[in-house]
Amino acid sequence: MTEEQLEAMPPSAIFQGVVSEMLKGGFGQVSPEVVGKVVEYYNNNYEVNPLADFAADCIFHVPSLEFVNAISSGGGGERGKVYLLRFDEYPEFMVGPYKGTTHGLDLSYLFDVRHDEVKQILDYKIDESKWSSADTDLKNKYSDLVSSFVKTGKPEVPKGASGKAPPTWPPYDPVKGQYLAFSSAPSLAQHLKADRLRLFQQQIPEWIREFPLQPPSKDEL
Repeated sequence: MTEEQLEAMPPSAIFQGVVSEMLKGGFGQVSPEVVGKVVEYYNNNYEVNPLADFAADCIFHVPSLEFVNAISSGGGGERGKVYLLRFDEYPEFMVGPYKGTTHGLDLSYLFDVRHDEVKQILDYKIDESKWSSADTDLKNKYSDLVSSFVKTGKPEVPKGASGKAPPTWPPYDPVKGQYLAFSSAPSLAQHLKADRLRLFQQQIPEWIREFPLQPPSKDEL
């Protein structure tokens, strides 16, 4: 599409088109009524913006949660253990509209990835001068956590910035839904994005049954 066509298109139409296309991957073609229900849900429930939240749920949150639930429910003993982590830091060097640890940014805390390299791939507004000693400390702690898991299969959570004893991070359990909210003050939390998982596993299928896709009429054909 040309720039003029994009500017002339209302944002709601773009959002509806994205929802319709992305739902195909998990549900097949759905009716306009179902698309409208999903759009309405995200317009009323979002963290960043409706479109970003919907895309993140489709691509990251829901598949990740379905994966950890499947692995931990499989009865695989030690081989079936899985640990769920959400990198939950809000670094000061993120100076643009996106806050928190956005997609791919956690790699800056795990590898020696320069921010100018990140900016070549992702449109993040990063002020490298704001990388602080606290960020370096967090990078060391994250590396220690990941390496402990690689070596032993049991990740050891480092102490937080306050020096308090770190929480014991148990393997994920489908009923308890515990995960590590990792930051300069790591803590245990439960049921990450449980509302979004219910949306995709229960609510959207209900809407599909309530508003089935109608075959095209002769006039449309």
